[in-house]
Amino acid sequence: AKEICRKDNLTGSVVLLSLDEKPDFPVEAVFSQDIEGNKNPACQLYDKNIKLIPKDKKQVMIVSSQFGCPLKCEYCAVPISGFEGNISKEGMISQINFLMNTFGGNVCEKAKVHFARMGDPVFNWKNVLGVVKELPELNPKYNFLPSFITLAPRTSFTEEALTRFLEIGRHLYQGNVQLQFSVNSTDEKQRRKIVQNVPIWTLKEINNFAEKNREYALHGRRITLNFICAKGYELNPLKLSELVNPELYIVKLTPVNTSEASKERGIESDVDYYNPTGREGIVNRLNSLGFKTIVSVTYKTEDDNSMGCGQMAFLNQRK
Repeated sequence: AKEICRKDNLTGSVVLLSLDEKPDFPVEAVFSQDIEGNKNPACQLYDKNIKLIPKDKKQVMIVSSQFGCPLKCEYCAVPISGFEGNISKEGMISQINFLMNTFGGNVCEKAKVHFARMGDPVFNWKNVLGVVKELPELNPKYNFLPSFITLAPRTSFTEEALTRFLEIGRHLYQGNVQLQFSVNSTDEKQRRKIVQNVPIWTLKEINNFAEKNREYALHGRRITLNFICAKGYELNPLKLSELVNPELYIVKLTPVNTSEASKERGIESDVDYYNPTGREGIVNRLNSLGFKTIVSVTYKTEDDNSMGCGQMAFLNQRK
């Protein structure tokens, strides 16, 4: 992987990389550190208040699994750059090696690897799982935690892909892997509109899968349901608790990153650095119903510097 350009903030970097297998279609990769104290909202506004968890304790690497993305989520800039197929196992490993060698240091107690930046890993699941199997060999001083993040497109192989990921997690990582579904709304009609061009699993289908694999959710890590908190996107805690089993899930609330797609469609966030508790009432209700919750607020300079998914690739392509 060769660096084309990068954008930095105090928590990390977004890098545009050229891969040997398709050098004319650059992909994005991210290295970041978490803020101590679970991202105190004040830290989102004042750089001087930020204290990062040391790299040797925890770091996050986010890699692309596809050249672009075949899905056309209405809030996302990645599809604007087009789609040219899957990235090989070697191409994903080269992204991880680049991030480790450039930013990561020699040792890490918890190194999360998210297959999430460009593309949905379900469509490239065999190569992604090949990477997951080889991660421990990349650096024996790193304690890797792979994270499979998907919209759960309805295909003939989706269940096999996710089941195999959890099986590898049990055997190779003692259950210490993360499975996240990007669900974004509790209204199925709205969910279909958000993704637009590819059918996706319903929340009930996601829960059926989770119930089949409840041993993972209860004895490993809870499955994550991610909701992008856009104005007008429904998140009804009671309805969600009736569709899925709360004891199996963490509900993660994330903001809409400003992108060409979100600006064009007028999609605005309910949760951001100026309003970090924009859905505080919903969080309290989710907790009371048995869900665990995380609110993840984008650091301000990510929006200011166009660091959201697909933005760097789009801006580079437009030059």
